[in-house]
Amino acid sequence: MNFVLNQLLNEAYFQSFSKLMLEGKTLELLTLFLQQFVVGKTTFPNMDENLILESHQYIASNLDTNITISELIRKTGLNEHKLQKGFKALFGNTIQKHIKKLRIQKARQLIMQESLSVSEAAYRVGYVNLSHFATAFRREFGVLPHELKK
Repeated sequence: MNFVLNQLLNEAYFQSFSKLMLEGKTLELLTLFLQQFVVGKTTFPNMDENLILESHQYIASNLDTNITISELIRKTGLNEHKLQKGFKALFGNTIQKHIKKLRIQKARQLIMQESLSVSEAAYRVGYVNLSHFATAFRREFGVLPHELKK
């Protein structure tokens, strides 16, 4: 929930959102809130939550590299179960899906705000296959990356 809320509150990110994207993020935030209400919030020791948030920051700073769960385990000292469960609770996704989502969102930002080409943006966030990138982009935003510039 914090991640989605931060996206909505980040002014630079907010300005690049279309009305449909804002509605989608708002619904995502509402869904995450309701999940916590119905299921009950999973609680973590403060240290575990901080380590999971640190691993999120590491991922966000290294989107162009192949980040593995084993690497995150070594960096945090958490076991795989705690790390996976913590990511799911804090971000609503598995680690791999979260990484893909961050990469696609960063690529969109690079295309929209820094006017990079689609291939350069894909490369900067760790994609080597442009067709995989285009498929993932369309799945996330409903349009192909080259359609953003139109």
